[in-house]
Amino acid sequence: MAVAIRAARLFEAFVIRPLAAGRVVAAPWSVVRIVASIALLLTGCVFIDPINQRPSIGIQQQTIRIVHRADHITLVANYDDPEGREGTYSWHVFPCADPGDAGHAVGCDGAFYTGTQSIAEFDVPLVLDSAAPVQAIRVTLEARDDRGAIAQGLEVYPVENALPTLELRKSAHSYTVGAPIKLFAKYGDLDDGPANVELDWKVFSPNTQPAFTFTDLAVPQDATDSAHITAGKTLVTQGTGEWTVQVTTRDPLGAIAMQPVMITVAADQPPCLAQWQPIVPPNGATLPVSDPTVFQVPLVNDDFDVYPPVPGDPVLGTTTFAWSIKTPGAPARQPLTGATGNSIDFDPSAFTPGDIVELRVEIFDRTYTTVQCPDGDAVCSMGSNPGCIQRQTWRVEVR
Repeated sequence: MAVAIRAARLFEAFVIRPLAAGRVVAAPWSVVRIVASIALLLTGCVFIDPINQRPSIGIQQQTIRIVHRADHITLVANYDDPEGREGTYSWHVFPCADPGDAGHAVGCDGAFYTGTQSIAEFDVPLVLDSAAPVQAIRVTLEARDDRGAIAQGLEVYPVENALPTLELRKSAHSYTVGAPIKLFAKYGDLDDGPANVELDWKVFSPNTQPAFTFTDLAVPQDATDSAHITAGKTLVTQGTGEWTVQVTTRDPLGAIAMQPVMITVAADQPPCLAQWQPIVPPNGATLPVSDPTVFQVPLVNDDFDVYPPVPGDPVLGTTTFAWSIKTPGAPARQPLTGATGNSIDFDPSAFTPGDIVELRVEIFDRTYTTVQCPDGDAVCSMGSNPGCIQRQTWRVEVR
C-alpha cells in the first residue's frame, strides 16, 4: 500500500501538475523510465525475460570394453537441458599417437569422423597418416540448444593392439610310429588381419630324439571366413613317446599367441578282427552246417592295413588274409590255396555227415608278424590289447 501511494505521488509530481499548468514537458528518458516503473507498480505486474540455462552433455560408449584398432564403436550423446529444449550435435573424432596424460591425447591427426546425430558410429583406424599404429582416439562433442547455449564434452579412449587368435587341432587314422598326423592352425587378427600375422611351428621330440618328418599340408580355405587363415602340417614320427608341436602367431606390433598340441605316439599294433560271420559257438561246441555257407571277415581294424580298403588313400593299405582247413583224420592243417580274400565258400556236400571240420582265418598287416600262439589255440591275440584277435577258428559239424 505504501509503495502504491509513493508511486502515485511521483506520477502527480512529474506528469499531472505540469499538464495542469498548461506546460509542455519534454521528459528526459530517466523520467520516462520512472513513469513506466510507476505504471508497472500501480498495476502490480512485472515482466522479466528469463535467463536461458546452459544444457549439459556427456559421451557414453554403448558397450563398455577395451577399444582395439578396427573395432566398430558406438557412442551416445547424453544430453540434458533444464528447460527441456531440443539440442543439435557436432561430433569430431581424431586418431592419435598416444592417449597422453589427464585425458589429453597427443599426436592426433585430423578428424576421421564427424557427425550431427545423437549417436556416433565408426570404425577405429589402424594407422595414422605417418603409418604408425593408432594408440588412442580423441572424441569431442558440442551440443547447442535452440537459443544458442552451448555445452561441450571430451573423451579420450586408449586403443590397444588386439592379440592374434589361434586355434589348433590334430587328426590321424592312428597315432602310431610311421603314421601321418595332420595338424591344423586356424589363426587371425582383429586389427591387422590374418595376412599380416607370422606363423611359426616347432616340434619337440621325446628324450630318445627319434627321427621325424614335418612337411607342409595344403588346406582348403573357408571362403565364408575372410577373418581367418588355416595352415597345415603333416608329422610322421619314427619313434614312440610324447611329442609336442608348439605354434606361435605374431602380429606386426609384436603381440603373440602361443599354443602347444600334445601327441602320444605308440608302436604299430597287430590288426584286429572286428567282425566275422557266421557266429562262432562256445568252446567245445560245434557249428552245424548242412547247406553251402560263406565264411567271411567283413571288418578289420588296423593302424595302417584295414578292411574294407580305403580307395585312394596314399597311406592305408589292405589286410592280408590266410585261410586254412583241418579235415577229419588229417595229420595237420592245410592252407587253402588261393584263399587270400576276406571270405571262403564252404560246401558240406564234400564231406560225410557227422564230420568235424575246422576252418580258420588269420590276418596280417604290412609287417606280416607271425601269429605266435600254438596251433591248437582256436583264438589268438597278440600285442598289448588282449581283445584284439588275429586268429579265429570255426569247428563245423557237417549235417
